[in-house]
Amino acid sequence: MDIVTRGCSGLLYLNLSYCYVTDTTIRTLARRCGNLNHLSLAGCLYFTSRGLRYIQRGKGCRRLVYLDLSGCTKLTSEALQCIGVGCPILNTVLLDNIPSLSDSMIMSLASSTHTLRRVSLLAKTGTTLSISDRSVKSLVQHNRKLRTLKIENGTVLSDMSLRVLSRGCRDLHYLHLAGCSRLSDKGLSDVKRLKKLSVLNIADCTRVSDLGVRHIAESSFGPTLRELNLTNCQKLSDISLLRLTPACPALSHLSLAYCHHVSDTGVELLSQLPLLYSLDLSGCSLTDQGVASLHGNRKLRHLGLAELPEITDDGVKRMCRGSAVAGDSGPE
Repeated sequence: MDIVTRGCSGLLYLNLSYCYVTDTTIRTLARRCGNLNHLSLAGCLYFTSRGLRYIQRGKGCRRLVYLDLSGCTKLTSEALQCIGVGCPILNTVLLDNIPSLSDSMIMSLASSTHTLRRVSLLAKTGTTLSISDRSVKSLVQHNRKLRTLKIENGTVLSDMSLRVLSRGCRDLHYLHLAGCSRLSDKGLSDVKRLKKLSVLNIADCTRVSDLGVRHIAESSFGPTLRELNLTNCQKLSDISLLRLTPACPALSHLSLAYCHHVSDTGVELLSQLPLLYSLDLSGCSLTDQGVASLHGNRKLRHLGLAELPEITDDGVKRMCRGSAVAGDSGPE
């Protein structure tokens, strides 16, 4: 890195993911990379808070707008505060796969920077995040123009987070809260205020029922919603599709995987979604009749039909006669 930074003074993008990055490496970047915009240190396990202090003191990362620290397990509240102070125009930060992530760490980052637009806090499969509504409140309080928020397996988060987001981040267009099991229909009633929302992922939010989907259908963003993930929301039934299909005509990606009460009756309504591109019906209560009804979705390219024992070749053939899924790549 000493050689690279000496010879490439105009360096803009640098990906050091899973490399042997130490505090000395970061000190070199902080001293010499004055034009650096994008930096990935994902999976780098050897630098410490001491290294990130160089970012606060140096001039090399002042133009950083994108920072990926996913899997960096030695991060502390002090380290994230140093990043916020040392990167005054930072707008995208990824803190995925960090089991030790806490409220104090998120609050330190949020309070020290006011330019965040995209924040990702995804958890490893099988792990949970201990961050609470306090983290979301701090992010919103200091970063009102937040556009993308991804939190996964935040089992402590409640409907209060949705209320805070709906009141403080009117520009939010991408909301991923998969596995946040305490979220319920009441929280989705507040989401209706997010007029610019185009992507909503509430997979594995098992408290959500048809009433919650009704709030989505009646929201101001319903007509422009492009992606909706309702995987494993097991309380949903065909009633949800009865409300969604006329209210959300722009849907291109929809997952109803393992919504066991969704049947042929509901799936037949999906013909009202002319832009549907990707659909997952794995684990639903479908027969050949329901699958065959998808022949009217001419733009369908990706279709999930796993764990549907009542589906036969006949249903798939009838569906493929009209659907674009029958193209060169075949059904998925």
